[in-house]
Amino acid sequence: MTKKGVFYPMEFLTIHGLHRYMWKLNEYQTSSMIKYAASRPADRLNSILRSKKMLDHPSDPVLQTFGVMIENNMIHTKARLLPAPDIEFGNKQRHNPGTNGRWDLRGKKFYSPNKKPLDCWGVGYFPGKRNAINRTQVEAFVDSMMKTYSGHGGTVLRRPIVVELKEDIGDAIKRLYNSTGVNFQKDPQLLVVIVPDKNSFTYSRIKKSCDCRWGVPSQVLQAAHVAKNNPQYISNVLMKVNAKLGGTTARAVPKVTEASLRKKSMIIGADVSHSPQGVWLPSLAAMSVCMDQFGGRYWGACEANGERVEIIARANLEAMLTPLVREWMSTVGEGRAPDNVYYFRDGVSAGEFQHVLEQEVLDIKSIFMKLTNDQWKGKFTVVVANKRHHLRAFPKPNDRSSADKNGNPLPGTLIEGDVTSPHDWDFLLYSHIALQGTSRPVHYHVILDQIKHRPQELENMIYDHCYQYMRSTTSVSLFPAVYYAHLVATRARHHDDAPASSGPQSGPEVKLTNPKPKNKPVDPRLLPIHGTSNRLPFGMWYI
Repeated sequence: MTKKGVFYPMEFLTIHGLHRYMWKLNEYQTSSMIKYAASRPADRLNSILRSKKMLDHPSDPVLQTFGVMIENNMIHTKARLLPAPDIEFGNKQRHNPGTNGRWDLRGKKFYSPNKKPLDCWGVGYFPGKRNAINRTQVEAFVDSMMKTYSGHGGTVLRRPIVVELKEDIGDAIKRLYNSTGVNFQKDPQLLVVIVPDKNSFTYSRIKKSCDCRWGVPSQVLQAAHVAKNNPQYISNVLMKVNAKLGGTTARAVPKVTEASLRKKSMIIGADVSHSPQGVWLPSLAAMSVCMDQFGGRYWGACEANGERVEIIARANLEAMLTPLVREWMSTVGEGRAPDNVYYFRDGVSAGEFQHVLEQEVLDIKSIFMKLTNDQWKGKFTVVVANKRHHLRAFPKPNDRSSADKNGNPLPGTLIEGDVTSPHDWDFLLYSHIALQGTSRPVHYHVILDQIKHRPQELENMIYDHCYQYMRSTTSVSLFPAVYYAHLVATRARHHDDAPASSGPQSGPEVKLTNPKPKNKPVDPRLLPIHGTSNRLPFGMWYI
């Protein structure tokens, strides 16, 4: 029991149902939970109406005492449909997804392929207990991968070295790295590792080795997918590989001209992710900074931010942003600081908006001042993106012009009245197509706008950027800068400064009753990413 030294025989106890489960689910529990919880809009609506009827508000004695009446019908509001941008690929090839929110890569070249030709790379495979994969299958996959990458516009000069791995993970990655380097007589540009199963601890150790020990971009694949050798799967993997090698999948070309990103503009995304129950790791603050003129590619950085602290500490902001801003000024800015800064912040409650403005924004401003000898006169626009809310919109039944085939609002649906704040500038935006369940809009709050946008400029810009997410052929629900910051935090969980022998620090393998460690470090730091000629910290290592 929870009291120390108190025990009961198991056969005398019963477990009551419908208790809240407080701990992290493993991969299989998570997928079952999503399948159970995902209900189509029509089912969701019926369930809400049934619950409302059951509560019987008109005859509730407490509500009657206070004279409170609750309407039986939902709020009716008007929405606008924003025009979807054109998707531009290589050779100026364009595609308009309309209200589909998705497209495919067949016959299309990447907007920009890898900057340096791929001529030094290694493929390592763990054969698995029951020989899940063999060398012939790996060689066939490599052939398909090289052919497909060339078809998408990538440049591959040489075949990789293929190595069978049987050692412990740390030693295996060391051997793969060294074999590749010796074979081609230079720093490896990419390591592809094929694993036999979905073990998240194996994945985290591979990533930790490649990021923090060797400083090389890595791509982990599952043996089952490699054996199938499916062209669509290979294209999906190549979107990520191309991004890691310095390329860009596609670019969104706005239909509304004033929605284009202004010249000399920098986009910064920020997110703080907290560890789940029973995991005693610090919260991670992550930031992303765009590394081109149109907001396609992003650098990422991450640092430990104390236990469950939502506002990013000044020391962390300086450590993460200073090198990235310096890099932006020397490349995109051509020696100058940006004139406009868009700061997109994820997951901050309304009570903390003031803290973001008074602490984080001022700290970011001081970094620009420091780098320009107090000469910076740029302007800020600060937007908070929130997905943790309970607002859902249901289009009129059988209205094909406002709903998709499942009954969800079409991508581009914008709601800016009736259910939003009467005092502030906030809006709900559906920018994605829901594959299952009822889609949830993102609630954007514009809490500072020194750049002075007209509403349609900023709203269309945010929507257009959702079509530039690097590893997907669909528009995404969240503004990419925030999405990438979230990915950075998830990936940097693997960079904790603990030896592999101490076992997993987070993830489904951590016991639910994991006790708080006695001698925890007061201010733990993450391991830095190792910099080689690849300049991994200044690439999209996290994607």
